[in-house]
Amino acid sequence: MEPHAGVRLRLTYKGAVFTVDRESSTVTMGRGRENSIVVQAWKASRHHATVTLEDAFPGKAMPGARFTVRFTNTQA
Repeated sequence: MEPHAGVRLRLTYKGAVFTVDRESSTVTMGRGRENSIVVQAWKASRHHATVTLEDAFPGKAMPGARFTVRFTNTQA
């Protein structure tokens, strides 16, 4: 079994549920239609954030998972 095989994060937006898990390890959010979650907010950027599931200890036998949320830097 892989370290994060049973780990999942559920995201809900306007009644729709999006799951970040081993099968779908990345979910993107933003106003752009190419995102997994299309946000209907004028303050959100086209690609506002990415949620990723990764091994907590890559290359090691220790089990664990790490969820990372990265926001697009909109500051110049």
